[in-house]
Amino acid sequence: MPNQYKVPPTLADIQENFQDYILSPNYGDFEKIKQKMRAHTDNVYGLDANDRLEIYYDMYRLRLFDVLFADYPKLAAIMAEEKFKQAFLHYLLHYPSRHYSVRPFGANFSSFLSQFDPFCLDPYYSEMAKFEWALSLTFDAEDKPLGNITALKNLPPEKWVMLRFKLHPSVSLLTFNYNIVPIWQKLDLDLDLDLDNQKTVNLITALPNAQTWLIWRKNLKAHFQALNSEQYLMLEAIHQDLCFSEVCETLGTLMPSETIPGFAAAHLSTWLESGVLY
Repeated sequence: MPNQYKVPPTLADIQENFQDYILSPNYGDFEKIKQKMRAHTDNVYGLDANDRLEIYYDMYRLRLFDVLFADYPKLAAIMAEEKFKQAFLHYLLHYPSRHYSVRPFGANFSSFLSQFDPFCLDPYYSEMAKFEWALSLTFDAEDKPLGNITALKNLPPEKWVMLRFKLHPSVSLLTFNYNIVPIWQKLDLDLDLDLDNQKTVNLITALPNAQTWLIWRKNLKAHFQALNSEQYLMLEAIHQDLCFSEVCETLGTLMPSETIPGFAAAHLSTWLESGVLY
């Protein structure tokens, strides 16, 4: 006679079913997944199984929405609440949380906004996300000691040739086609702008030429500074691990040779003192 009793699910089975239910989008096989989880759920405290399951389903998304909103407050102000919610729900489908910490959850938001309709139709969304993420990453970056400016100034000229420096781990070099950073600053200072989506969007303009910004951390505070072509080229050369003489050679494509040593030495000193280099 065949066994008429089903093997009861293990705790691992129930946990796996619950995870499938929480992470599943609300279409496709969702009802089948939900039905499986409903079989493990009792009606208690005046709530039936459906209501109890929906609490967990919704709260998972609400908590992640709060995380994304905290990472991108100025972007949320530009997009307005409803559009930001739509972006979040689409983002969750393409980039579900895969880490035990929620910290990296928003890492791909800028990339997402640049690829998917309708958000990619407004490229400044992606640029603002890129800027805000870089600001937040400055706080996570590893500490490095400040460079010894006095020792550098006392170094004989012949020793400068092979000197190598490194960008601080908190440094980002980002290029924007819109006036993203000034808009972020306005939003940071003007609460009325933060609350008026259309007024803010009206201030966003495309730049005649792309602008590169240096972002870094010093004294537990994020800093940012616009770079000209020469400054950007110099930092890129340092990032490629070129020695001082090679950095100067690179600058020769943009500057008269007689001005290069003074320009390079002055910026090295400033960036070492500011914590951009070490």
